[in-house]
Amino acid sequence: MRYQFFGNLIRGKISVSKLMEQGNELGIDLMAPAYNFMLFKIFSKNENDTEAVYDLRTKEDAIVEEVSSQFENMIVFHRVTEGYVLMIKAQNTEETIQVAKDYVAALTKRMKKEKELQWFAGIGHAVERLHNLSESYDSASKAFAYQYQSSGNEAVFFDKLDNEKIERAEDLQQVDFTKVNSESLEEFLKNGKEEAVHLFVEDYTKTLGKSNMDSFMFCQYMLINIQVGVMKFVEKMGVEKANIDRTFKDYKQQIAAVSTGEKAAEYIEELIIQAIRMRNERLGKKHSSLITEAKEFIVKNYQEETLSLSDVADQVGLSSSHFSTTFKQETGESFVEFLTSVRMDKAKEMLCFTDMKASQISYEVGYKDPHYFSYLFKKTQGCTPSEYRSRRM
Repeated sequence: MRYQFFGNLIRGKISVSKLMEQGNELGIDLMAPAYNFMLFKIFSKNENDTEAVYDLRTKEDAIVEEVSSQFENMIVFHRVTEGYVLMIKAQNTEETIQVAKDYVAALTKRMKKEKELQWFAGIGHAVERLHNLSESYDSASKAFAYQYQSSGNEAVFFDKLDNEKIERAEDLQQVDFTKVNSESLEEFLKNGKEEAVHLFVEDYTKTLGKSNMDSFMFCQYMLINIQVGVMKFVEKMGVEKANIDRTFKDYKQQIAAVSTGEKAAEYIEELIIQAIRMRNERLGKKHSSLITEAKEFIVKNYQEETLSLSDVADQVGLSSSHFSTTFKQETGESFVEFLTSVRMDKAKEMLCFTDMKASQISYEVGYKDPHYFSYLFKKTQGCTPSEYRSRRM
């Protein structure tokens, strides 16, 4: 609902009164003398590290919440895979720019703690009317397009761009960066909701560029790549091949019939919706079996010191955040709690049936530090390893 509301704000296609009504339903006060948009995203310096990308989402949320809590009259929207949009409300247009500068300063200070991360922000042109929000957002998008020329940790203000740079920014928006890196599509397939598909595709195709979307050859190439990516995704999710073949049996003919960028976007929407429905059906039926598989994997590998939530999530084909939530919902305990429980059970077996020292058992059950093992054992079992052994003698 919030994501759809954001789409209505930036499209400028519905009345101000309707926007106000939708905002009130979501508890969002839109009233202000002036507005501006700031787009920003946090990146991992190692773009090829899949685990780092998954972990980044959680850290990004925490950083945004921490920094944004310092500012009033600011509305935060999450663009799923494309970072965040901050809608700044102020008493006048000059104040919106100052608020943006203050936010950048606070973000810069906070990001100094993150050695493996960098950020980029684009700040738009301030407007004084709600129905002009689309203009402010578009200008912020042009400034944000400079991320592709930036080495990171930088904010670009649209009002400081000269005409030549604005034209270059528009050109940058025509360049196809996403087809080279399908991360945003894959992440949306894993975590996106059906009601957010339209706006995601709108943003996705906009990033590809109008000139590319107007090219028949490019659209054909792009659709084939997306089609293959979607089919691989649902196959990885465990959907039966017969079901995949039946659902997408005529995709080559359907793609060949796409002649315009608009039709290409419609096809992508339908394709992603099908994939999300297949994903949800699979998860709805298979959550319990996925959790069983995850538990078996943990029991088999508990002795590995480096065993992480990401390792188990990859094993069952879910994102780290999705797996963490699902595991908690299905089992009533977190991944760490379950792993600790398994390790403690194995440790108790060894204490009862072997002569191994507690320090040796610590290594055997996945803890490099015997002191930490003893601390956890006492915390979870109510006694030290030696006390537990003596009671069982």
